[in-house]
Amino acid sequence: ARCHMNIRLQTGFMPTLQSLLLAMLLAVTGLSMAVADDPYTEATGFEINNALSGTWYNPDRDGEGFIIDVANAGSIVISFYTYDNTGQQMWLIGTGDVDGSVAVIEFYVTEGGLYGSGFDTELVNTVHWGTGIFTFSECATGVVDIMPNLDFSAEFEDMTTDITRLTVPVNCD
Repeated sequence: ARCHMNIRLQTGFMPTLQSLLLAMLLAVTGLSMAVADDPYTEATGFEINNALSGTWYNPDRDGEGFIIDVANAGSIVISFYTYDNTGQQMWLIGTGDVDGSVAVIEFYVTEGGLYGSGFDTELVNTVHWGTGIFTFSECATGVVDIMPNLDFSAEFEDMTTDITRLTVPVNCD
């Protein structure tokens, strides 16, 4: 029987450092891990590119998803539309850098703003919500690890979900 470990570090470090720390932890405990077991290992031969820009979701979680915008310079912006544990809609937005097939996103939520003519940028507060690690194996599929920070852990739990494209690109090169 094979031992499967799903360890996620909530330190905000890059995936390569997470992989190194995970390997060190396994070595100390005497367990072994194949490279394919490490969720933060880059997918062979695929790199995030601006053709991934579009709308992504998990069909089993319809009503929730991601809007991804990959810039040419290797930066990425992702909006996450979801719900808290009381059913209230929530939009998160974050940015990060691309490292091969992986992007680590720091998500933020805003509060305090007013709609319409009452809008005042001075009333808007930006609060760090947590981290998302996006790993793509090809142009049409990916996996997301979502980890809210401690301030939001009462309303949200860690989650891993597969995602697929809702919008299809003309070309994925």
